[in-house]
Amino acid sequence: MTKEAMRTALGERLQEARKAADIETAVEAARITGIHVQSVRDHEAGRRGADVEHLDTYARKYKVNLEWLATGRGQMRYSEDTIDFWVKRLDRDAYREVVDFARFKAPKDAS
Repeated sequence: MTKEAMRTALGERLQEARKAADIETAVEAARITGIHVQSVRDHEAGRRGADVEHLDTYARKYKVNLEWLATGRGQMRYSEDTIDFWVKRLDRDAYREVVDFARFKAPKDAS
């Protein structure tokens, strides 16, 4: 896959994640993420790749799986069952940190 194709695919995932998070515009995304609006637009349009810090910010604010956002592998959002499975293996402090960070929603098409 060419660099251009990778940027285009990333841009499509960024748009999908933003819309799934009920964030309608790049301006609103910029306000929520703290990433400059032109950078958000460039990332989504595939004109520019996003660095790891930006990808992490997008993933946290949009509440999506970072691996999916960066590579397209895995699920966009973890199901509640997947979260529960891993959370049960954490100690109390780690549990609180994960719950505060994640607060993922189950995919809308999950049953």
